[in-house]
Parts: sequence; C-alpha cells; structure tokens
Amino acid sequence: MKKKKTAPQNDITGIILANQWDENGNVIGVSVYTDQEEVYIVAQNKRILDWTNLIQTKVRVEGKIQEGLDGKKLFHVKTITKMENDFEDLKEHPSKNWNLKPQLER
Repeated sequence: MKKKKTAPQNDITGIILANQWDENGNVIGVSVYTDQEEVYIVAQNKRILDWTNLIQTKVRVEGKIQEGLDGKKLFHVKTITKMENDFEDLKEHPSKNWNLKPQLER
C-alpha cells in the first residue's frame, strides 16, 4: 500500500488581496501576491474571514502549497504573521540587504 505523498511545508512573504466576493460584495476569499509576481490562492477554511482584515497588508504565510491542473497555486495556511515593516524579510534575503543608512549632507 502506497503512502499518500504530503506537500512540503513552505513559507512565503507577500501582500494579501481580495480575490472572491459574495453576492453582497463582501470578501469571502483572498490571495497572497509575492514580490516575485506569484499568486497563491488561500484555501478556504474556517479562519478565512479573519484574514480579510489583513487585506493590503504585508504578511509572512506558512503552510503547504498545492498546484492545480490549471497551474494555479493553492496555499493551505498554517499561520499568517503580519509584518510590521518592509525590512523584516532582509534577514532571510541577504541579497536584498541594501545600505539603509541615510546619506550625510556635505
């Protein structure tokens, strides 16, 4: 008997935006848009309405990614963490470690 293959645990950083609305215009689905122009649809679960409060917020999302036959990426979320600023991810992405010191006037 074969074991069911599980998706590896992943984390992504991006902005949460609405992607689905009900007939009254209320948000009922969200996606995460990354800096690499990738889109991850957040899988529906009982906490999806809590995450609508994070629309247009930069977040770090941990969970499992499943790719559909249509090529769309579905993210099964374990945790979502609001990022306080755009520089929090510099620790994990040293290639983005820009010189952040202000230039002194001469």
